[in-house]
Amino acid sequence: MIHWNNDPDEDNWVDEGMACIAAIVNQGTDSHWPSFVQNCESENLLSWLAGEENYGQAFYFMFYLLRQFAKEEAQASQLTRRIVQSKERGIKGVLGALTERGTEIDFTALFRNFCVACFVNDPALGNGIYSFNGRNVSKCKPFRTRPKNATGTHELVFADDGTAPMLSTAGYLMNLQEVTGPIRVKFEGTTQGNETLHNSFQVAMVLYDNELSLTRNPSRIQWLKMS
Repeated sequence: MIHWNNDPDEDNWVDEGMACIAAIVNQGTDSHWPSFVQNCESENLLSWLAGEENYGQAFYFMFYLLRQFAKEEAQASQLTRRIVQSKERGIKGVLGALTERGTEIDFTALFRNFCVACFVNDPALGNGIYSFNGRNVSKCKPFRTRPKNATGTHELVFADDGTAPMLSTAGYLMNLQEVTGPIRVKFEGTTQGNETLHNSFQVAMVLYDNELSLTRNPSRIQWLKMS
């Protein structure tokens, strides 16, 4: 209601994401995130259907935003206030609030960093941009796991297809513990729309050791070049 009173025309994902943040601050809990981490690949952040996954995704995004760009309590309050009071809607309002704080970032980069954080939450990866900066949040469940006990790269060769909404994320988990040799990743996605407005894909490969490993190697990430 506070957000609606300041900006009744705000996009639902911003409004409800901030409402979930308020629930955490005032009640210490939010009940929507489990549905999102179990089904993160099924939702478009901007397309509000009022499902549990929508609330969970909006909450995770806003929480990531605050943990990345407003680590101190006073900074978090200031950024929250700027988003709530902004008359710009949706993405423009969020980016505008960040710009007012001296942070310039485009939404594509912001969203893709957020997506990786949802799966790995590793503060040592990419100087912390793929994490919730010290907060232990539940990680998103991988969309597929292939294969569980591979012993050679030939066993990792597989083809899969599916659909994903715009501004959503999906992950494939591959166990490389016994694998030796080079790994090649090829991704193909269908472009829909026209020359001025169409979908695009951001694909990354993240190498990381199991959290229970006694001698963990540093995590690494590589973004695939999409033509």
